[in-house]
Amino acid sequence: MKNPFSKSSPTSKIEAQIVQFDTARGELEKKRSLVEKALDEHKTAMRAFVRDNPSLDPPAELRHSVAIARDHLEAIVESIAEGDQQLVDLRTALAATRDQETREEAARADEALADFIDKELAPEISKAAAAFGKACAAFMARIPEGLNIVEARSWSREQHHPLRHTDHFIPAELLRAIVAENLFAAAPDLFEHRSSVFGRDQVLARMFGLDRQIPEMRSDGTPPAAIRDPARVLLSDRLRARAAAKRAGQPAAVDADPAPAAAPEPDIAADVEVFATRDFAFVENASGRHHLCQRRWVHLVPSLVADAAVDEDVALRTDTPEGQDAFDVEKQYRKNSMSIPESGLSLADCFDLGDPSGFMDRGEDLAAAE
Repeated sequence: MKNPFSKSSPTSKIEAQIVQFDTARGELEKKRSLVEKALDEHKTAMRAFVRDNPSLDPPAELRHSVAIARDHLEAIVESIAEGDQQLVDLRTALAATRDQETREEAARADEALADFIDKELAPEISKAAAAFGKACAAFMARIPEGLNIVEARSWSREQHHPLRHTDHFIPAELLRAIVAENLFAAAPDLFEHRSSVFGRDQVLARMFGLDRQIPEMRSDGTPPAAIRDPARVLLSDRLRARAAAKRAGQPAAVDADPAPAAAPEPDIAADVEVFATRDFAFVENASGRHHLCQRRWVHLVPSLVADAAVDEDVALRTDTPEGQDAFDVEKQYRKNSMSIPESGLSLADCFDLGDPSGFMDRGEDLAAAE
């Protein structure tokens, strides 16, 4: 008895039909081979009779057997041709059905993600934000404005900060720092990391115009008011619209190949030890200033600089056998010699590696953004 609860997909049904037609075609090929062999035998018998009896007509039985075999072979060939056409149609239908199922699966994935955003993510974030807002309001209501407890200096704030020359941090700044540290501990990926001359800035950025096709990450002038249901406007509405487009087979709605992952920002810290085999220099910060590395000495340089120096054959990493051997030779030489590498190095004496860490590129990008 057929299981009433079993469900076969349209794809599996077509695949089963293709298997059936393939099997039937195999059987027909076997029959064709047998009938072709029988037809050849009957024709051979006919030719033999005519050769031995040129003045007589072939017997009706012999003529009939040839005709029957020929008709049988023709019918089998027609059946094979019809089966082949059916297979072509079925495979075309299978490709279309698979495409439809793929688009349906992609659309359902978008809708499932939209449901997660609307039913789980957005409510939880809203609930947490409400509690967060309540705690912040209580802090600001309780802490006196003139609570001068944490000292500040001109370098403690950004260059153009309106309170740059105030001697203490105000309560709003203290609250901002407390909130930022707690958020960073709980979800560090929320913060964007930007390299600067002084190290790394960690920024929790706001996106404006969430309901536009292309939102912006910066705003000129007064920031706009908060938008209602940002998760729905920014994500779930777009996901559902894309799901509908996928079902409709619109090419633009199909996910493109994933973009290559963004290369990590170069590490500014000097974290790779190299032995200089030639005087070289590199840009060490966004001001464009060069750092000079004298030959026959060990230097700590950023990893990207180390890679560039090794590629240009002006240094060896001391964590490689070649680099360690060269350094050992230099140390042994100094034990047995009164001379040391000469000083008074200038940029003109050095092989210039340029800006392997990309400081100048980031400066140009920042200037263009402003």
